[in-house]
Formats: sequence, structure tokens, C-alpha cells
Amino acid sequence: MDTGAYTSSEHGADSRKIFPLSKLAESISKQIEATFSGAYWITAEITKLNHYPQSGHCYPQLTEKREGRIVADFRGFILKARYLALNAAFMKSAGRPLSDGMQILFRCKVGYHPIYGLSLNILDIEPAFTLGEMARMRSEALKKLKTDGDYDRNKKLQAPALLRRIAVISVETSKGYRDFESVIEESPYAGAVRTDLFPALLQGDAAVDSISAALEKIASRAGEAGFDAVCIIRGGGGETGLDCYDAYALALRVARFPLPVITGIGHVGNYTLTEQVAHRNLITPTALARHILEGFEAFEARIKSAEDALRGLKRNLLRVKGSETAEITARLKSALGARANREQTALRATGRRFETAAKKALVKNREAVTYRLPARLKKGTESLLRKQEQRRENYPPALSAAVKTFSTGQRHALDLFSEKVQLLDPANALKRGYSITTLNGKPVTDAAQLSKGDVTETRFAKGSARSTVNDIET
Repeated sequence: MDTGAYTSSEHGADSRKIFPLSKLAESISKQIEATFSGAYWITAEITKLNHYPQSGHCYPQLTEKREGRIVADFRGFILKARYLALNAAFMKSAGRPLSDGMQILFRCKVGYHPIYGLSLNILDIEPAFTLGEMARMRSEALKKLKTDGDYDRNKKLQAPALLRRIAVISVETSKGYRDFESVIEESPYAGAVRTDLFPALLQGDAAVDSISAALEKIASRAGEAGFDAVCIIRGGGGETGLDCYDAYALALRVARFPLPVITGIGHVGNYTLTEQVAHRNLITPTALARHILEGFEAFEARIKSAEDALRGLKRNLLRVKGSETAEITARLKSALGARANREQTALRATGRRFETAAKKALVKNREAVTYRLPARLKKGTESLLRKQEQRRENYPPALSAAVKTFSTGQRHALDLFSEKVQLLDPANALKRGYSITTLNGKPVTDAAQLSKGDVTETRFAKGSARSTVNDIET
């Protein structure tokens, strides 16, 4: 049998057998087929799916890691027809397609190709194992978030009652984003809400890095833009492509974000890690938009309630104040009436006292003018004249004549003054036919002081009379 080997005599007695590379590959292939003749169930992580749509074949890169270090690395192989069947079955059971980063349990045969080397020909994949591993990883990530105090960090942020400036992470052409914008634009508060779009991939292997990069951009602009919150919007994708939202790295970034993060990624069922750590989670983008508008509706309702309360308070206050004013007015009226009566009584008494005092003073003055004053003037004048006479005797004749003339003039003036005093005496005026009219004890000097119906008192030289005014001429 020709093995393809040949003997080398180049080194004399030390001869060697030399084989072609293909013979070595063929020998390795036969040895592997003999040693690994059956099929084996293997667990590994798909680090790269390597599906080629043109050929339909799939060449997944399979690795095993321990403490973050790769300890084994193999290339897998799945024929087109088998890949389509396995992927459809996986979608049906797990709700998502095969993708990078998945931990899988698969049945395979070990093969060796002279050109492509060692590979694992995948025959079957167990979806339940992958779901279990994903649940385990998700549970571990959730536990770590809670242990480190990050789980409810974003929830504790104080969100404004009115979300007026919103940073949106979405795809401009996605149905979810269009629905979100339509709900806001068609509302009465469209002018009060402003949104800024930060485009990002929302599903698939690159979504974690893409959404994280969008969050970084928002954080860098948060101060100048004055964002109130961040909304992550995804819609129309069904239940597939959600594993990126269970990634610990993205959940941690959302949990530690300095602004409230609200999610509306359009699915129901178990919430992803990102949804759980978000400030608030809404099922759909439409529900998220309505949640934002509900803040404005609640605020408007509070304003209207406050207005109604103020109107009611105003009405009650006016009623109370009206009652208080009426009561105060009545008390003031009563007090003023009593005070007026007291003042009127006091005025009458004062008037009577003035009238009595005036009468007494008038009598005294009349007596003084009639009797005492002329006598005192006469006595004083005579005394003064006597003194002047005595002094005159000592003056020279010329001075004596002058003094005599002066004395005569003074006596004459005194006589005239005495006559005037007597003429001014009211009693003499009354004797000459004049009278004094008083109203309430006060002399009347002007007809304008009187009114029809007033009762006046008229004093004559002898006696007095009371009259009622019927007509007045001014």
C-alpha cells in the first residue's frame, strides 16, 4: 500500500520518513472520526454568530470563559437548511433568534477538514437551556444591582410635575416614535412640550453600546438644554430583540443616569432589567406620551380647582364681611345716635348756662355802667382836679392858665364820655324803643340765621315776648 511517504538518504544512515501535509490532515481526520464517532451535548457561548445570508450557512464562534478569560475556542458549522430549522424552533420557544452573546446547549459531531481545520458540526440546539442561562444571568445582574444600591437610584430622582423638555432616544422612522410624537402634537399642550431626538439602535447586539452612547450625549447637553427627563422609545418590534435591555451594562447606565429615565419599549410580560431600574416604565410609546400629558392635565385640574376654591372663598368672605359690615354699621348708627343725643343734651345745658351767665353779666354790666362806673369816674376826676388845682397854685400865672384850660377840656371830655356811656347802656337803648331778639339764647343779628318755624325771644325795656317765624326777608 502506498502511504505517500518517501525515505530520505540525505543524511546517510539517519534516514527519515517525510509525509505530505494532506496525509497528516487525513490521518488526523481519521483519528478524530475514530475517537469521536458519536454526537455530544456541549455548552458554550456564541461570541459571534457569523451567519452569511448569501450562502445561508452559519459558522458560529463558540467559546468557554472562566472568570472573564477564554479557556476554549472552537468554530462551529451549521448547514443552511438546519440553521433555518434550528433558528425557527429557537424563535418559537425562546421568543428571540440566535444571536451573539447567548449561552447555548447544542448537540454536535466533531469533524476535521484539511482546509478549514477542526470544527463542531451542530445538529441541534436546546432553547430551554438558553432561556435558563439567560434567566440566571438576568437574576444575577438584578441581584447585583440591588446589592450595590443601584436598583432604585433612578426611581428616587425627583421628576418635575410638568415634563416640558424631553430627550428622546429612538429611531426617527420607527412607528413607536411617530406614535409618541403624534399623541403630543394632537394634544392641547403641544406647544408646552419640546422633544429632542437622539438616534440610536434599539435592538440587536449593537443596541447596548448605541443607547449608552446616546445617554452620554444627553448627559453632556443636560445643563445647557435643561432636559427634564429622558424617554427610551421602541415600538413595533414585538417581543423580539429585547435581550439588549437585560444587559447589565445598559441597566446600570440607566440606573445611575442623573436625569429621570422613562421607558416605553412596546412589550408586555416580564419587565427587562432596564425597565425595572428606570424611573418609570410605560408599556408603549403611546402610553408614555399620554403619561407626559397627564401631568399637564392634572396641573390644569389643580389650577381650576384652586380657582373654584378661591371663588367660593371670595363669595363666603363677601357674605361674612357683608354681615360684619351690617352689624358694625348698626352698632355705629346706635352709638352715633346715643352720642348725638348726649351731645345735644349737653349743648342744650351749655346753652342754658350761657344764657343764664349772659343775663347775669348783662345785669352786672348794666349796674356797673349805670351806677358804679360814672360815680367812680366822677370821684376820680374830682380827685384829679383837686390835685391839679393844688399844683396850679404853685405854677406861674401862665402855666396856671394853661393848666386851667387843660383841666376845663378834660372835664368837658369826661362829661362827654359819661354821656356816651349812658347812651350805650342797653337799658337806655331799650327805653328808646329798641329791642333785642335771641334764638336759643344767642342774639340774632342777621335774618339769615333764622328759619321758618323757629321760636325767638324779644326783650323790651320792660318785659319780653316769644314769636314764631313765619316769613324771612334777607
